[in-house]
Amino acid sequence: MAGIAIASTITHGINVLVLVSYIVINKPCPESLHLKKSLNMLPKYFMHVFPVALPICLDAYFFAGKTFIVGSLKTPSILAAYIILANIFGVFYCVFIGINISLNTLTANALGEKDLKKCHLYVKFAYFSGILIGGVFVIFILIFYEPFFSFFTSHKEVLKILFELTPIIASFIVFDYI
Repeated sequence: MAGIAIASTITHGINVLVLVSYIVINKPCPESLHLKKSLNMLPKYFMHVFPVALPICLDAYFFAGKTFIVGSLKTPSILAAYIILANIFGVFYCVFIGINISLNTLTANALGEKDLKKCHLYVKFAYFSGILIGGVFVIFILIFYEPFFSFFTSHKEVLKILFELTPIIASFIVFDYI
């Protein structure tokens, strides 16, 4: 359990350092460096960001909650299987998040240009890409799950748990990617 907490802390710390480095190097919004002006704009900023940030924050909180529940079972094989699945899904989820962040930027630009047709096209493409990525991941996992999971562990009990969970988890992936 401590290993998960340490890994998460390191990951979030690296993310913050990368973001701060980007801001320092590129200076994307020099006007945002004025503290008083920035503080006055915070309520408006939160009103725009809240609908996008809420699902992402809930997803992170639910992931942390699942980790605590699985960790409290004190069954090393279940915890190991959960960590393997979380890492595998994390890779595919990052691809999906990256594509959708790009599409959100394009959608916001289209809204700024008052081009609703282009905006609708980007939203439709976001749903289509989510279903496509989820579908590819499901097919990949269902076809190659035995050798793929064996790459992560050789422990028989962990592999048995992974093999039993694969069809259940695969059935929910596409819905999660929408």
